[in-house]
Amino acid sequence: MPESLAVASLAVVLCVGKLEWKQVFIISIPFAFSVFLVRLLPLEFGVHFIILMILLSMQLAAQLKKSLSSCLLTALLVGMILAVSETFFINFFSLLTGINMDPEIHGLLLHISFGWGHIAFLFVMALVVEKWKKGHYKKGKKYHG
Repeated sequence: MPESLAVASLAVVLCVGKLEWKQVFIISIPFAFSVFLVRLLPLEFGVHFIILMILLSMQLAAQLKKSLSSCLLTALLVGMILAVSETFFINFFSLLTGINMDPEIHGLLLHISFGWGHIAFLFVMALVVEKWKKGHYKKGKKYHG
């Protein structure tokens, strides 16, 4: 659930220019459920990601009343940021502690606990993007997000 909240936060900010918590919760709760169900499916590596990004873009488009194409682009961008930041933070914490982060070796709980870095990063990124958009568009430019 926290990862879904972080993903929805960044996606909403990128779509509408501001962090609307009501929209974030409305999008993240069904998205978290979708993530749980899709990860249960026996699919090849990467297929889960594609399905989840399509579902996220559909939820964004329906909830935020934006075009599906712009929401798909936003979802793919957020998905790439998620994948890169998760890889970075898990490897960074593994390097720092000397602990192998493979969930099969040390268990899923340790793997999850080391994954909080990327979740915090996504929330911070959402706040930074919101602040940048507010400042950028206050200077006389109109936001058309």
